[in-house]
Amino acid sequence: MHFGIGRSKTYELIATGKVKSVSLRKRGQKHGTRLVSYDSLSAYLESIAEGGETVEPCSSDEDANAGPNAQDGHPTHPEKS
Repeated sequence: MHFGIGRSKTYELIATGKVKSVSLRKRGQKHGTRLVSYDSLSAYLESIAEGGETVEPCSSDEDANAGPNAQDGHPTHPEKS
């Protein structure tokens, strides 16, 4: 399922702990695949719909960026357990 949330907003939600994610990669490998928990993202969006949080619109320029760590295009967020 696709929620239509841009990459930079997704990484922001992960960094602030509002949604859960996991990175799949081999030991020692620099790059991997980040998976976002459907349940945590759906719960976050539901809380917004119920008025639990205000959301600032994300500009299309932000979505074009690679995320918080724009130098190499990969986020530097600690892994969630």
